[in-house]
Amino acid sequence: MKHLFSRSFLLLIVLTATAFSQAAAQWFGLPGVLQRYEIGYSYSVATATYKRTEVANNGLDTSFSQNVTSKNGFGGMIGTAVPLKRLSDRCMLALGIGYTYNMYTWDYNTPSFSGVITDDNGNVVYDFRNSIYFSGVSMQMGLPLSADFKFGNDAFLNKNVRWGATMGIGVMPSAAMTADFDNAGFGFGAAPFAKAELSFFAGICFKLRAQYAYGYIPFYDGKNNLVGNWSGYNVKSSLIGKQQITFSLILMPFSWAWNERGWWNSY
Repeated sequence: MKHLFSRSFLLLIVLTATAFSQAAAQWFGLPGVLQRYEIGYSYSVATATYKRTEVANNGLDTSFSQNVTSKNGFGGMIGTAVPLKRLSDRCMLALGIGYTYNMYTWDYNTPSFSGVITDDNGNVVYDFRNSIYFSGVSMQMGLPLSADFKFGNDAFLNKNVRWGATMGIGVMPSAAMTADFDNAGFGFGAAPFAKAELSFFAGICFKLRAQYAYGYIPFYDGKNNLVGNWSGYNVKSSLIGKQQITFSLILMPFSWAWNERGWWNSY
């Protein structure tokens, strides 16, 4: 009898909570911006050019440049969308607003503890045969803004529409800080990007997104070095990104408050 009472009480709590959430969604509807709120986990890959300019007081120039690809890139994102114009019964134009945070590790040659040799042309260069293959670390924050074309469930916030898609283009201002064995610094810039995503509703809305940014993506540049002049040397270095691709798994936690169906659709 005691167990039966406990189970009945738990069932009553579940039913009450379910009814309350549905009533809250119906009578105290969440703002659309909040219903479109999204949060996700990202994996990102970036390519960049590492440049080091080093000129000694005696005129010895041991500058070099190296193209590198990030070894690991993990992060998170949040965002929402502001409807701008309904284009059809199944499509709308929206302003996408987001915040991203990524961390990268890099492996590129560092000249520290390396000797110098003379190449076949008589130029003095670094000898990397015995150098340390060091991993630099970057932290990057971005504020992507985009014009998004939304189709399906994410367009008009309907639960009865299982699938949806988004395609968008925009610009992402970013700020980054990088530290490696020899130097550290900041980078500030803005890069255009394109994105595409697929959404699926199952209790709440889930998304898979791919985003590609290209152009000038500074992880740190020579103007914002924390280390500039060593004893007898004028040293500048930079790590400038050229492209960045990010894959994200996204949840829309407040999509439980979406409409059961919309009068305008015929899905």
